[in-house]
Amino acid sequence: MKLLNNLSKLILEAANLDVVQDSIRKKNVITINYDGKEYGRGFRDIEPVCVGYSKKGELVLRAWERQGASHSNRVEGNPIPGWRLFRLDKILSIK
Repeated sequence: MKLLNNLSKLILEAANLDVVQDSIRKKNVITINYDGKEYGRGFRDIEPVCVGYSKKGELVLRAWERQGASHSNRVEGNPIPGWRLFRLDKILSIK
């Protein structure tokens, strides 16, 4: 059962990685539904730039967040655009 869970995570991650890499190549703006427990869960419009691994070994996406649910950078209660790192395993959906 543990092997099945690990394989399903890899399959989902690979699908997300393909979509993200394609978006980077085509310079597409994408909308993600992100499970950012520390900084808020919700939809974000982002410009993906590169994918890599964090110091903890997690697959992450570096992107410019145009607008969205981020609570980490706000002015007068409104989210402001800026550079963000998104863990691929926390991206719930991509459009």
